[in-house]
Amino acid sequence: MERVHGGNVYEMARRFNLTQAQIVDFSASVSPLGIPPRVMAAVQEAMLMLDHYPDPDCTRFRQAIAEKHGVDYKSVLAGNGAAEIIYLLARMVGPGRALIPYPSFIEYECAVRSVGGQTTNIGYKSQGSCFLMEMDVLLESIPGNDLVFICNPNNPTATLWQIDDLLKIIQTGQSHHCLIVIDEAYLDLVDEGCHLSLVNKVNDHHNLIVLKSLTKAYALPGLRIGYAIGPPKLIEVLSGLRDPWSVNVLAQMAGTEALKDEEYLVRLQRLVQAERHFLKNELSQIPGLTVYTPTANFILADASTAGITTYQLQQSLAPQGFFIRDCANFRGLGPGFFRI
Repeated sequence: MERVHGGNVYEMARRFNLTQAQIVDFSASVSPLGIPPRVMAAVQEAMLMLDHYPDPDCTRFRQAIAEKHGVDYKSVLAGNGAAEIIYLLARMVGPGRALIPYPSFIEYECAVRSVGGQTTNIGYKSQGSCFLMEMDVLLESIPGNDLVFICNPNNPTATLWQIDDLLKIIQTGQSHHCLIVIDEAYLDLVDEGCHLSLVNKVNDHHNLIVLKSLTKAYALPGLRIGYAIGPPKLIEVLSGLRDPWSVNVLAQMAGTEALKDEEYLVRLQRLVQAERHFLKNELSQIPGLTVYTPTANFILADASTAGITTYQLQQSLAPQGFFIRDCANFRGLGPGFFRI
């Protein structure tokens, strides 16, 4: 499996001889509003602490998360992005078996394989302008697995899971001693996404972990900050597997301030809602392009009907400074798929 992600502006700039100012990066699904001013101010203040080690327990950040979500402080784990926690989860479960719907975030499978684990993969089905999951097939696939990863909304298909379906997955997992991980990295970019979060269900289910990321909504991919909410016993085990000081001083301070900025999130959701409808409608006018209905801040499209590959599109767009995400390395997607 080829390990490629969007947002690698450094490589693309070198390859096409571009400066940072010439780049319009559609390959990374990050807030178009940029870093909130109060977060930037907090980062600048935190620079005075660079001659000290970071707080290994991420105390202030975890307290802010606990307060925001109304959960126990001991239910919160801070991470160097949600990606670090995905690898910690794989290490905690060990060389078992994980159920991963596809196409989805590639690091789930990479994390499982990094500890010698095996994967069971079941595919989302393309139906019209959406990718949907056959719930019966998924539920029947859970027995025999130690871990299930569900991305909500799913990257890159934008499939939005409803709470009732997720609860069925969690309950089935509970019956078969299977840990269910719900990755809500993009949920803050969904209209009223807070109503689809499972954070308030963690106390009711001992086999549920919810992942959150501040990278997408607050435009912080360069700092790497995310967190998990789960049963205190599991959080304690995960914490013991972390590398020391994995979350730096700047990231901790930025994350703490970002969580307080509700007004920014409201503005962002309104902007994303308007722009994704506009962009989907405009893209749908292009002959031979299949455009899938977006739910967050990214759109999946397929140019194969027009006989065009994403590589060809990239070669045409990149010299002009426009970067798109080639989705050919997502399991189940062909060479014509791209995400913007």
